[in-house]
Amino acid sequence: MDLPDVLARYDGTERIQFMSASAHDVFGIDVSACIGKSIAELGLPPAAHDALRSVLRDAGTSGKQAQAEFSMTVDQVERHMLVVGAREPIRNGADDVTRSVLVAIHDVSRAAAETQHRDCLAREKQAQKNAEAAERSRDQFLAMVSHELRSPLNGIQSWAHVLESVVAMDQPLVKRALDGIKTGVRQQTHLIEGLLDATKILGGKLNLATRPYAFNEVVAAALENLHAEANDKNVTMTFNSELSDDRMNGDAERVQLVVWNLLSNAIKFTDSGGDVRITASHDGREICLSVQDNGIGLASENLPVLFEPLYQVDCSYKRGTSGMGLGLAVSRCIAEAHGGRITCSSEGIGHGSTFSAHFPCA
Repeated sequence: MDLPDVLARYDGTERIQFMSASAHDVFGIDVSACIGKSIAELGLPPAAHDALRSVLRDAGTSGKQAQAEFSMTVDQVERHMLVVGAREPIRNGADDVTRSVLVAIHDVSRAAAETQHRDCLAREKQAQKNAEAAERSRDQFLAMVSHELRSPLNGIQSWAHVLESVVAMDQPLVKRALDGIKTGVRQQTHLIEGLLDATKILGGKLNLATRPYAFNEVVAAALENLHAEANDKNVTMTFNSELSDDRMNGDAERVQLVVWNLLSNAIKFTDSGGDVRITASHDGREICLSVQDNGIGLASENLPVLFEPLYQVDCSYKRGTSGMGLGLAVSRCIAEAHGGRITCSSEGIGHGSTFSAHFPCA
């Protein structure tokens, strides 16, 4: 609720000629006793005194309207007050003119709050426009970069197939070189897809192409894509499935990316000669894919933040295992978009780790 306006008239010596009764409600002034007093004698708050003194001086000197603002606390509520003053000639006789200053003090708290609210909304709207423009620019940039990166990868992959068809594959070094090229292409392709997925997820724009698919086939495809990488590290992968022909509804390509990320991590953090065991099971409500390795394992402090975007486990004791820190974050978001989840457990450094991806059957 706004405070009432206070009206006052001051003579040329800045002494009160008139003061409205509302001055008592606003400032606690005894109106009947203030006539003839100066500003300093009113006992106003310092901010009010300075603003009123400034208006009287400016209006009295220039003859034009003057104004000033101040803040004061009334009933534990901060109020913003506006002081407006103008010189007013008063004719007492034919040639006798005295000059006084008429002053009005307004409570502009509500107007100030509304102005502040409008300014805040305008800033929020502009910030939203800027964020949307930045997001569009980012999406366009990533689309262009992904296209530019995929084009040479497609060429490399095509020429690798050409070489594979014309070069004698009984030469171990040639075969290893071609396998390495194809593995590198697949890895880069997955990195590009992971980067694009991460961008969509962080922007809340991940759309699933839902259709029926066979879960075992998805896992087998991921295993095939990582077969060469596992062989290069001399890591053995075994897959045991309790599923027969379980078909699920979901985005098969996204689910395959989840499986690929989990398997790739397991291979990456497993020493030469190690094992990665993959099992698929179901309990009637959900399918669980478990990826267990006997690699370097995880410290307990890493587990709570393992799936955060761009988080990387400290692998200073294990060289050559860094990445973008997006694979697990993307995998978790894809699983959750399907109504599932991903969990991780480890008994500590040197004891391997187990990642489990759960997807609803229906």
